Amino acid sequence: MCAELDQRRYQNKKEQILKQPNSVKESTESKQYKKALYVRAVGNKAEFISAQLKAERSS
Repeated sequence: MCAELDQRRYQNKKEQILKQPNSVKESTESKQYKKALYVRAVGNKAEFISAQLKAERSS
């Protein structure tokens, strides 16, 4: 159910973006891309720290 809700939200957002003028679309897509890169970087950092802590505990 949660996945369906997320999918519906994504589709609604996508439709809203497609209805906007090109300059607004490009700006929005750019912001979403930057946010995705940030979220990925934070996730990678969290995984790295988690791996470090596991290594320290097992030592």
